[in-house]
Amino acid sequence: MVDDGSGEVEVWRVQDFDLVAVDKVKNEQLSYIFLAGKLGINNYLIYFWLGAKSSADEQGTAALKAVEKDDELGGAAVQIRVVQNKEPPHFMSMFDGKMVVFSGGKAGWSGGNNNDGPGDKYMLQVRGMSKLNSKAVQVELRAASLNSNDVFVIFTKTAVYIWAGKGCTGDEREMAKLVASRSPRQATMVFEGQEKDDFWKVLGGKEEYAHDKRLAAEDSTHPPRLFQLSNASGKFTCVAIPDFVQSDLVVEDVMLLDAWDTIYVWIGNEANKQEKDEATRVAIEYLKTDPSGRDEDTPILKIKQGFEPPSFTGFFGVWDRELWSVSHFYLKSLLS
Repeated sequence: MVDDGSGEVEVWRVQDFDLVAVDKVKNEQLSYIFLAGKLGINNYLIYFWLGAKSSADEQGTAALKAVEKDDELGGAAVQIRVVQNKEPPHFMSMFDGKMVVFSGGKAGWSGGNNNDGPGDKYMLQVRGMSKLNSKAVQVELRAASLNSNDVFVIFTKTAVYIWAGKGCTGDEREMAKLVASRSPRQATMVFEGQEKDDFWKVLGGKEEYAHDKRLAAEDSTHPPRLFQLSNASGKFTCVAIPDFVQSDLVVEDVMLLDAWDTIYVWIGNEANKQEKDEATRVAIEYLKTDPSGRDEDTPILKIKQGFEPPSFTGFFGVWDRELWSVSHFYLKSLLS
């Protein structure tokens, strides 16, 4: 990295085709953040962060304003486009392990007409092993959002809970404690399988959630792998997607998720007939040609976009049921 991320930082929020300066201490609500990090006397980095559900207008404004800021600096800056869920280590380091992404538009707790904030009760899903890759994302406050592979922090007016799934690591629990420290209340650690009634009451009662046995395995010699199946180039291709998240599922194509003991064939709503017809054949061929000597009778499950079971969604970390609808994200950082 160019530095440890602790240098001077200025932040703006994209709003109404313009930039609004954000006070890093008093007003921490950001909409698709725009960061300028000073690296020396005449050297700068300009990041423009695009929320997963930011509009085309907002993304275009962020890119345009990045150019304008660069011009103000005499062209001395490096412009870096950052998409939600694909943040580089240096960008993450500026948040010191406390990066939080809320659902909603420009919102917050600083008064005024901002009424789209997280409210008095909300839940964050925490993923990451260090301050260079740790991030918390708001998920729906309900038991169905839990995932045995991760850690969750639940905030209420009177209590803070840290729920640790059986498959989470000690490092992830430490990162969750950092996120929980934004509240003055002492967090209560809750381990999966040892929940008390007051915990379930906060979530509105017990529900089925992603708790596949593979998700509860802290270490696996067979990590899940995702492949994109497409004929957009004129021939049928199968391309591996590293470090995948839900947004890597391409609605115009068919995806193959190898969970070792199960093969999932995910059908995007806009996939064409040939891609759908070829998907199962490719999955079978994939099993037959795997050099690890896979059981050719490994189950192959075909699922459609919008009807994903918890056993599938659990492999993608934060799963947003509204990802393919029109909404907004805003980013909250604790840079103080």
